[in-house]
Amino acid sequence: MPTDIKKSHINKNQWARFDGKLPLMVALLIFVAVSCVITFFLGKDTNWDLLNYHLYSPHAFWTQDLRGDFMGASAQRYLNPIGYLPFYWMFQAGWHSLIIGMMLAAFHSLALFFLWMILSRHVFAGVANGSLWSAISMLMAATSPVFLGVIGGTFLDPTTNVFFFAGLLLLFAYFREGQTATTPVFWAGVLFGVAAGLKLTNVIFGVSAALALLIVIGLNRAGVAAFVRVTIGAICGGLISSGFWFWRLFNEFGNPVFPLFNHLFKSPDFPVTVLAHRRFIADGFLEAVSQPFRMADFHSWIYVEHNAPDLRFAVIAVLLLLFVLIVIRRTTAATPVQTSGAVGTELSGASRFLLAVFFLSYVFWQSTSGNGRYALPVLLLAGPVLVILIRRVIGNRRFAVIMCLVIAVVHVFHFSAAGNPRWSNGPWTNKWLTID
Repeated sequence: MPTDIKKSHINKNQWARFDGKLPLMVALLIFVAVSCVITFFLGKDTNWDLLNYHLYSPHAFWTQDLRGDFMGASAQRYLNPIGYLPFYWMFQAGWHSLIIGMMLAAFHSLALFFLWMILSRHVFAGVANGSLWSAISMLMAATSPVFLGVIGGTFLDPTTNVFFFAGLLLLFAYFREGQTATTPVFWAGVLFGVAAGLKLTNVIFGVSAALALLIVIGLNRAGVAAFVRVTIGAICGGLISSGFWFWRLFNEFGNPVFPLFNHLFKSPDFPVTVLAHRRFIADGFLEAVSQPFRMADFHSWIYVEHNAPDLRFAVIAVLLLLFVLIVIRRTTAATPVQTSGAVGTELSGASRFLLAVFFLSYVFWQSTSGNGRYALPVLLLAGPVLVILIRRVIGNRRFAVIMCLVIAVVHVFHFSAAGNPRWSNGPWTNKWLTID
């Protein structure tokens, strides 16, 4: 166990407070309100996926069996439809599109709420001006143009994002309680599994969190035990959210993830081939290294289908290089290097864990899809990662705060120049879609 993570002693009358200042319910309402306001101004999203399968798949699931059609919405017809049922039910009930958008945004905002808890109660707990650093990190996180583009919309990614951050919060609580509570680790795995079951692209984030846990705790009995509990929990969670659907696909096609991985299951209803979407995966080493800088460019199809320039990853790449150089300099210097008012290069256990989750997730994301919509955990964690690196590289706290705010302002102006971050936005109307 890292020596800098100590068991907290919380007064019973303060169990519902952040840093003894902000009540949980107030924080939750703030994130819900801000998310709903953002959704209102960005407008209704009528993206291609919605027109293709966001309504069709849950409708087919709810009204007919798998023999009622074949490839009715192409391969997406056979993705787990349960995550799209809430939107489908609200649509079928005839709710106004704005009310549906607000309901979706309220749920999506829970990911921001959980991230705030991670930062304020763990990563920046006990740090001078911890609430300020948490607030700046949230500003950096929530201004991801891809996240803003999907909040309050019909994509499933911001929904599964909530389950991931809920599980990640439990892992941070496991650290804070002195690594004595085993139940939160198992339930964290369950939440990761639920997210992966609802959408398979989330598998990499559960794996990243489990590996990060093993890295930070160490390859010892405690670390291996925690890794195993997370893994078992993830399997259980995946079965809870998708076991029934996998079973139905297997009974119908002989492939539980039909038509994916059909080169392994060899279903007679689909070619024996590998379905791989490599449209966003870097082509070669140079392109992979330059990807953080290319993400800041004003072009579509760099890391997402539409134009969504993001400066934060380029800044993270530069800061990471500077941080490594500083560490090398300090470890090789004949005498310790002292800087007046320095924040220091030492990282807390919580910070190391967050950084490990981020960088592992980033590598797995770039290796498997490179699609920004599939990587909301990476895009949100980029905010606190950027702040942590700035605090370690900049030698003066006041200057570090100023630098964070300047980068945040420049970042907002930068991606705002690209226009509305929605894939295809429109006005709020009585019905989300008018179907003849």
